[in-house]
Amino acid sequence: MVGIFPYSGLKFYFYEKLKSRVPKEERKSITVNLVCGSVAGLLGQTLTYPLDVVRRQMQVQTLSAKDSADACGTIKSIILIINRQGWKQLFSGLSINYLKVTPSVAIGFTLYDYMKLLLRFHHEKN
Repeated sequence: MVGIFPYSGLKFYFYEKLKSRVPKEERKSITVNLVCGSVAGLLGQTLTYPLDVVRRQMQVQTLSAKDSADACGTIKSIILIINRQGWKQLFSGLSINYLKVTPSVAIGFTLYDYMKLLLRFHHEKN
């Protein structure tokens, strides 16, 4: 939950912010939706990826730790990762994750906008 809420919030924020900078007559374009969705996904994923790394390392730590003395919260885990492995470890695997996130978010936001238009159109007819 600690990672999903910020990711989803940032993703929607960046998407709407990017679309607001596009001329109104072009906002319904599939290409615009795909590009804005891709960039929003990349930005949201980049900013929240360290939380995903921490989650995975905490899961592995819990499974492999013989005692829970080393178990700690998110902030302490981030500090431990930085001290033991360096800050770059917080972004380890991010580039591979982009291959999954970029098309997924782009398509998701394109469908999101299409459904909003479709439902608004249907609502106005009734």
